[in-house]
Amino acid sequence: MDTSDPYRPPESFADDSIDANVVPESLPKPRVWTPFVVFVVAFVLQVPVIIVFLIVLTIIMHGVNGIVHNLEEVAQSNIGILGSTLCTMTIFAGGAILTGWASPIALVNRLRLTKPSISPFGMATAICGTLSISLAFDGLSLLDLLPDSPVLSELSRIIGSMTGFSLIGAVLTIGVAPGIAEELLFRGYIQTRLTQRWGAGVGIFVTSLLFGLMHMDPVHMAFAFFMGLFLGYLTERSGSIRPAMICHATNNIISTLTASQEVSFNTFTSGLILASACLILVLSTAYLWAFVPNKNHEDSATESPQEVS
Repeated sequence: MDTSDPYRPPESFADDSIDANVVPESLPKPRVWTPFVVFVVAFVLQVPVIIVFLIVLTIIMHGVNGIVHNLEEVAQSNIGILGSTLCTMTIFAGGAILTGWASPIALVNRLRLTKPSISPFGMATAICGTLSISLAFDGLSLLDLLPDSPVLSELSRIIGSMTGFSLIGAVLTIGVAPGIAEELLFRGYIQTRLTQRWGAGVGIFVTSLLFGLMHMDPVHMAFAFFMGLFLGYLTERSGSIRPAMICHATNNIISTLTASQEVSFNTFTSGLILASACLILVLSTAYLWAFVPNKNHEDSATESPQEVS
């Protein structure tokens, strides 16, 4: 029977004459370039995919001869806009899932689709925090502290004119789909890898920057950046992207359903809206920090140094 102390180092390691240079170096950290490659590929690929979709749709609606004269009309139609959005979301979700499958880690763990460590009240608080960001930007807009955004104005006009099945389609493609697809790509794939390499703070910040850049329009970029910070923090606290998916989808659905609503308030009321939104955001974030356990995802999402995805 072996009675040696299992915690005692081998004699060779205890020998003072051993050269320190022979001690193995620490294992390399996970590769960090893959999230950026996936982001660029997904960002660029959506353009040709949308063009092909619109050409095919135009041929179906107007025939081959209609490509020259009707392509722009089809692109601006309800089905063209919603279909183009769905193409983008498919690319985002597909990119995250494909790269997740290439990992030796289980897909559910790789993309942090596991059960979150957050209570129903915490989930409601997170939703309020998410909506407060939209409300804050509404307050800034009412106070004329944001530049005009022709892209968002036109999008609101188009969505606001939708009714019936078109509105249902808008809720699904502009409301629900981004809440799933964008979270899979950004908080699920990109942020998970970056936080493993650089830590939560830098990982959330860089992911939020990429999330903002993806929206292109200056005002929308700023909104997406701050939304990304909050959803990224929520993901790290809960250890799952499910809460971020719910918050993201809820915000988009409400924005879609209220796109046609035009409101106007005086300066005092607009300032009160902005102050209230900021207060709700601070309280929501404080609650997440104080009462939602900081679930460490390393046990479920740590990857081997040899991983290539």
